[in-house]
Amino acid sequence: MVADDRLGHFDENPAGIRRWSATGRLAWTSDGARIPGLIDCYALNVSGTTAWACPYTDFPLVEVRPNRLDRPVRVWANRVRGAHAVAVHGERVAFYGGYGEERDRLAHGELTRNVRRASGSRPADPA
Repeated sequence: MVADDRLGHFDENPAGIRRWSATGRLAWTSDGARIPGLIDCYALNVSGTTAWACPYTDFPLVEVRPNRLDRPVRVWANRVRGAHAVAVHGERVAFYGGYGEERDRLAHGELTRNVRRASGSRPADPA
């Protein structure tokens, strides 16, 4: 993301992932992206214009690239539950945290081509 934009997610709000400008203008929304189990965002990491999220309840790994118009949202199935941090570098991904005894777990792996197609994401209506 560029310096004057922010991305966030409201706790326990199934409306989706949003991106706002520094002035509070809604710049992008994941409406219609079909992100499975999106109720709360346990893990969120932003690098440049890309955001990575791991939302509760299904905990998919979600990549958000609003500038990639053909497919701004990509979703990977994920078996790691309850991670509260996510980091991605190239094709590598790491999840930190979990429930109970797994609260200090570090799980890592590689991204595969097995991506669920997410469609319907769109820029927000101009203000």
